[in-house]
Amino acid sequence: TTTAPNGYANPGTCGTAANPQDVWFRFVTAASGPGASAVRLTVGGTPAGTVRVFASANGAAGPFTALACAAGSGNDTQAPALNATGLAASTTYYVSVSGFGSNDVEGTFTICATAPAAPACTAPTNVAANSVTANSASIGFTGGSGATSYTVAYTASGGTAQTATGSASPIALTGLAASTTYSVTVTSNCGAVQTATSSAISFTTQTPAPTDLTVTSGQTATASGPYRNITVQVGGTLVLNGATSATGAVSVLGTLDTNCQVLGGAGSFTVGAGAELRICAADGISSSGAAGAVQLAPRSFSSEANYVYNGTVTQATGSGLPATVRSLTVSNAADLTLSQAVAVRQLARLQLGDLNTGGNGFTLLSAAGQGTAVLDNAGGVVNGTGTLQRAIDNNNAAGIGYRHYAAPVRNTTVADLAAPGFAPVLNGSYNTSPTASRIAGFPTVFGYDQSRVATATSDYVGFDKGWFSPTALTDALLPNRGYTANVANGVLIDFVGTFNNGPQTPGALARAAGPDAGWHLLGNPYPAPLDWSTVTPAQRPGLDAALYVFQSTGQYTGTYRTFLPGASNPAVISPLVAAGQGYFTRVSTAGTPGTVTLTNANRVTEFGPQPAFGRGTAAPAMLQLQVASATQADDAFVYFAAGNTAGFAPAQDAAKLLNPSGLSLATLAGAEIVAINGLPPLATTAETLLPLRLAVPAAGTYTFRVQALPALPTGTQLYLRDTQTGTQTLLVAGSTYAADLAAAGSSTGRFVLVFRPVGLALAAATGLQAAQIGLYPNPAHDQFTVVLPPVAGQSAVRATLLNALGQALQTRTIALNAAGATAEYRTAGLAPGVYLLRLEAGGPALVRRVVVE
Repeated sequence: TTTAPNGYANPGTCGTAANPQDVWFRFVTAASGPGASAVRLTVGGTPAGTVRVFASANGAAGPFTALACAAGSGNDTQAPALNATGLAASTTYYVSVSGFGSNDVEGTFTICATAPAAPACTAPTNVAANSVTANSASIGFTGGSGATSYTVAYTASGGTAQTATGSASPIALTGLAASTTYSVTVTSNCGAVQTATSSAISFTTQTPAPTDLTVTSGQTATASGPYRNITVQVGGTLVLNGATSATGAVSVLGTLDTNCQVLGGAGSFTVGAGAELRICAADGISSSGAAGAVQLAPRSFSSEANYVYNGTVTQATGSGLPATVRSLTVSNAADLTLSQAVAVRQLARLQLGDLNTGGNGFTLLSAAGQGTAVLDNAGGVVNGTGTLQRAIDNNNAAGIGYRHYAAPVRNTTVADLAAPGFAPVLNGSYNTSPTASRIAGFPTVFGYDQSRVATATSDYVGFDKGWFSPTALTDALLPNRGYTANVANGVLIDFVGTFNNGPQTPGALARAAGPDAGWHLLGNPYPAPLDWSTVTPAQRPGLDAALYVFQSTGQYTGTYRTFLPGASNPAVISPLVAAGQGYFTRVSTAGTPGTVTLTNANRVTEFGPQPAFGRGTAAPAMLQLQVASATQADDAFVYFAAGNTAGFAPAQDAAKLLNPSGLSLATLAGAEIVAINGLPPLATTAETLLPLRLAVPAAGTYTFRVQALPALPTGTQLYLRDTQTGTQTLLVAGSTYAADLAAAGSSTGRFVLVFRPVGLALAAATGLQAAQIGLYPNPAHDQFTVVLPPVAGQSAVRATLLNALGQALQTRTIALNAAGATAEYRTAGLAPGVYLLRLEAGGPALVRRVVVE
């Protein structure tokens, strides 16, 4: 026993008046285990009517906060045991023991503080099987003490035990066998290894009605003979293995294979959305009467179902096939003929055998946001005229814009581009006008001919001179060629003719001289998406590896999605060219023709979301740097891999196809402006400089943002250097830098990406370091740019350009700031050859070799 220490304040009451004769104790909770968070207090001996537990933030000095209390029922009655919970481990708590009401605590008594006893683990009782069906039951019970969960063990006669677990009664059992007796026990799980198991009970599942048949999802069943109702659930499959009839309802939400058997009777028949009906009868399926594979009445065939014709003799689709279906499959070597016009929303698969239209319409549907139906020619062809629709699945805010199209059919003309809401405008005068951009009757349909870049007389320049207008609506839409049309959102263009199939090629593709030559607007020739990642180098001899698909952002603006096999991540930057879509590619070398030969192996044979034609996000192994204005954005990509070179290589780099929006961001690979730049692994002892080439349509503020950043060598950091403002910004994923540009146009060198190993100092006061100087492009055509680092203690670099004989042609002083400097040299007056650029900054001169072509 003990008394309260001096200075303890009366801690209050527990439903009774304060008693000045309180006796105080203290205890310390355990560091771990049950006694760390709870305590059981018991008092024995002389009656003590009230026991209270207090916490104190200031030890014995108080103040005290009441946590728990136990009181007797009246004077001279003993307080019951007090269980205090929610305590903190290794903490001192205070206990007061006092009389009840006005009674004092007198005499000798005991008080014990112990950890609470763990509840006993007892077995469940009153176990019973309820709601028993042929395949399921609900096990109910009264829970035992101390249990945190329960396990039901159920064993079929002669079988092995299975289990189901739940936190409370009842626990459902599913997937049971019909007409089967099960033995059941329920076990309390009380933590650690404490369990307690009930006595066993048994129950028997029901026997299903002999005239009803239900295939539970995931099952395959067979049927023959008479039934009342037949239900095939989603995911279930029913195969008829004899003549089958039903007097009630037949509902198919899964798969029904008629297997050359007739399904008849007085009942009704419904094929629901998403279901699959496999049809073997020669006359297919009929809408009424005693004909076809299904002869119940009434009968309903959903337009959102999938229909498979898998007979062994020539089949007709039959009058019961809806005018629109989700998918249509031919799996019959003897072929299938349409009984009426059919439109397919997702997939037409010619798995085995041909589809004969029989003079009826056959249409592959397209809807904005829902995709375009796919034709899989794996085992057959469509004989007859077919139609592929092409909806615009990339809507721009302007509501109208250029869309690149390609015909998936043979023997069609420009007139096939006409559609409700769009009438093609052609003007042959555009092709010869020196003021083509301002010609009256401006065309809305164009093809592309790279030879015009060098030959056309036009107020357009460079790449844009290659566009030409067809001269008549009767001009052919050439197979494997692309065309662009200025079309409004919501216009649905269809292509009518014989579907292309098998090997397809545009023939020899030329490249004239000049940096803007060699581009070709080709087209996906198939009524299915084209997967450029499957096109091997052997299929595209003489072509760069990259693919370019246009995304309209306004009536006359847009950007290009660039996919480079082996560098781009197909899951992020789509390699798909949608059915009816055109794409750009480029011949690698002037004077050396290239071509591409596509095969059915390059087609996508499953329906899925069409490519969004967005720029996306770079793969984790690629650096993606974006520049954006208030309305436009463009990206440059960089990746590093062993075997890459600093110069341009058609298999490792993607040339930049400049955006008609006027906003384009690129880097340099040798003399080439590139969208995707493949570089060798970064140096770890010197800076790597990569100048950016930026073109903007107007003066204003443009923001650089790191969209994706790969893992760099340990200790390497990435900076964006602005040589005009003298700033260097550390770049991490998501970081931004805003720059003000005073005028429209393009420049190379103001902005430079700097990959710098941590700890690498600025160029020393004794002079420049070769590894920190960039010179691009080299070889040079019209100009080259030299990028200089900051040099400690120096404010300028003296630069002298010399010819091969060592004669000085030009000397200039290039001012340095905190970020270094950039200087451009024009080479228009220089003869082709090798030149030397000597650079001096407070130390020995550094000489760089420049080749002018």
